[in-house]
Amino acid sequence: MSKQVFEQANEAFVDEKYEEAHEFYTKALVNDDKTDHRFTSKILASRAQCSLKLKNYADALKDSNDAIQLDETNIKAYIRKGVSLYNQDLKEEALEVFVRGLEFDSANEQLKIWQHICEKELTEKKSVPIAMSIEKEKLATNITPVHPLPPAKIKHSFYQTDSVVTIQIPIKGLKKDQVQVHSTDTTIKINTKIPSSGHDYSLALDLAYPIDSSRTNFNVTSSNIEIKLYKRQAIQWTSLDAQSTATKALPPVPMSRPLVEKAPTYPSSSQRAKNWDKLEAEIKKDEKENKDDMGDSNAIFQRLYRDSDENTRRAMNKSMASYESGGTCLNMNWEEVSKGRVTCEPPDGMEWKKYDSILCAFGWGPIGHSLVARLAQSQLESSTNRWIYNYIPTNLSGNLSAISSWPDIILYPDTNPFDYHKWQWSRQLHFVNIPDWNCKYISTRDCLNNRCIEGALKNYSQRLIDNNCDYVQQQQALFFLVHFLGDVHQPLHCGFKGDFGGNNVKGFFFNGTNLTNLHTIWDVDIINIRINRHFQSDVNLYYEYLKSLMFNQSLLINETYNDYKTWIDESVSYVCQQVYFDDNNIKLNVSLNFILGEEYFNRNWPLIDQRLAQAGHRLASLLNQLAKNQSSRKLPPDTQALIIVLCVELAIGIFAALSVYLYKRRNNTKRDVLMSE
Repeated sequence: MSKQVFEQANEAFVDEKYEEAHEFYTKALVNDDKTDHRFTSKILASRAQCSLKLKNYADALKDSNDAIQLDETNIKAYIRKGVSLYNQDLKEEALEVFVRGLEFDSANEQLKIWQHICEKELTEKKSVPIAMSIEKEKLATNITPVHPLPPAKIKHSFYQTDSVVTIQIPIKGLKKDQVQVHSTDTTIKINTKIPSSGHDYSLALDLAYPIDSSRTNFNVTSSNIEIKLYKRQAIQWTSLDAQSTATKALPPVPMSRPLVEKAPTYPSSSQRAKNWDKLEAEIKKDEKENKDDMGDSNAIFQRLYRDSDENTRRAMNKSMASYESGGTCLNMNWEEVSKGRVTCEPPDGMEWKKYDSILCAFGWGPIGHSLVARLAQSQLESSTNRWIYNYIPTNLSGNLSAISSWPDIILYPDTNPFDYHKWQWSRQLHFVNIPDWNCKYISTRDCLNNRCIEGALKNYSQRLIDNNCDYVQQQQALFFLVHFLGDVHQPLHCGFKGDFGGNNVKGFFFNGTNLTNLHTIWDVDIINIRINRHFQSDVNLYYEYLKSLMFNQSLLINETYNDYKTWIDESVSYVCQQVYFDDNNIKLNVSLNFILGEEYFNRNWPLIDQRLAQAGHRLASLLNQLAKNQSSRKLPPDTQALIIVLCVELAIGIFAALSVYLYKRRNNTKRDVLMSE
């Protein structure tokens, strides 16, 4: 019960309903049986974060203290305790908390940055010259009384999410019933009195863009009025009022996703139902908490860098901004950083990983690769099946689809934790990239030293039947060949250099609430939706359909079994003519997040069906031909020489044995003759 309420609280927090989230966290604590101290500590730390958002720093401090008492390793509790102290202008106490937290997690960047901020501000506070205060006293004696100044203008500000604009007005000491908010679809008006002076406050705006006034709401905290306006259009506001927006004359920037009342159930081929909304809420909450704990991280880094001396700046540049630490380790001590390369000390139980900058997505995903291999195996000759059976692990019973994703699996630490680093050289063999919109593959330009998918297909088709290669090398050649032939038929594995084959073209698909990229849509999403919608979520039905498509005469043109360049040219043409055009036939690019849906899906699933069927047919043709070549292939000279030597030795042995036999037989015959006489 407590965990369910905790999840409700997380969802409310992500939706920025902080008061509601606070109530849910409180309810979760009431229902908690207190047997799992770590979980109880987690609830308290989460409620502390809510209190920070509501500017209730005393409550945040209490919850953080309680969380630390239950679990002294709860790093988020230390961060929130320190932040609550910092906001109460107790910077020395806050510094002690951040330092204490670093004892448990010395690599935590949030703690390091907050520590540096506190140290910097405390140093500046102590270094104010005494002469300054003396000068102020002198000036104070010469001050001439003046008329009271008019009330200071209160500056409002705003921030926004994909669907909501939040206006903040910094007036302290108000209650909700003292504030009047009136909105229409194009205007907003706020009236109240400033408690500290008694002056009237009024803000009236003609809004830059239309809103849904029926959903407008506001909240009053101890230090702010917060008004939430719900957008009618998925665009980025450059200002609140229409006049400023018109003056700037900036076109609205499409937001990262459309406005939806409810997140749709994401289609999946999995037989097991998943609560995608719950999973998304958990991810969003974690991202939001990290952002909230730090505030605006870019602003903090800029502030740190601006206010630091030259040596500190050099240390920050070398440790954080350089390639040496992978951009993950911040060290502000130039004496340490200047001594050599910057290395990272990962937390206990973790290891430092350095990844290639080249992106390598799962071509077709496991389902697509499995389908290609299964289609191919259905068309293998019996002699070919017997041949490849020897290279497939015994427990897989010769199943080609079971090894089809091996070249992806070996690349990543979560699937190959001990040896993944040994296979990083193979990343760039999964694809080939051409200059953006050049739309022509040139091997001498795009596949230097054969380090691309064409070179890999040529290499491993030769190694598979090369008798100079040992068993393991030939086995790996088969695994790579099966996978890469699937990859080359996924159009975006023959894509543009500028966006890494669509990996950097990002946006939303079918009203999804998670940011995705174009490459993933072609690898996984369209196939999954196709199976769910049109084949009753049964991949076997989809396989049977593809198998029938594979026999279509248009796919069985007399073609060379290993015409790898033609296959690449096909994918490149699809990329340039079809893949990069959205529902409105506008080119996709890295600068704007796309929103793709029904039109894009319906236009492209026939192409994916075709490419899967072609890949299956061509893989079968290739393996059948290689099996024939292998059976008629001459043995290498060394092996031939060895066989000759063995044959000669065998002949000599037989001759010697026969000679001994005849000699003994002759002697026995003589003895028998003598005995008979």
